[in-house]
Amino acid sequence: MRELLAQAADYIDRIRGEGPDATYGCHCDLEPDQAPDECVIDAGRANDCVYAGQLVKAGKGRQDCKYWQAIKGAMAVKQETR
Repeated sequence: MRELLAQAADYIDRIRGEGPDATYGCHCDLEPDQAPDECVIDAGRANDCVYAGQLVKAGKGRQDCKYWQAIKGAMAVKQETR
């Protein structure tokens, strides 16, 4: 029973975009109903984004970007099941 409750709590955290297992994505320039993208830094294309280029020059990564945010709600669950 405790294990089931722990699993339910983890699932709720992921839906809320919280917790260590939260799914993250780039929220820069999103249009309505558009899913967050992967970070261009991960794709080796930091020069494609003004923010990413500045971060890389400063020796920082995607976690330092204000647009790298947890994906909340059903979208996070949908991406997880792909």
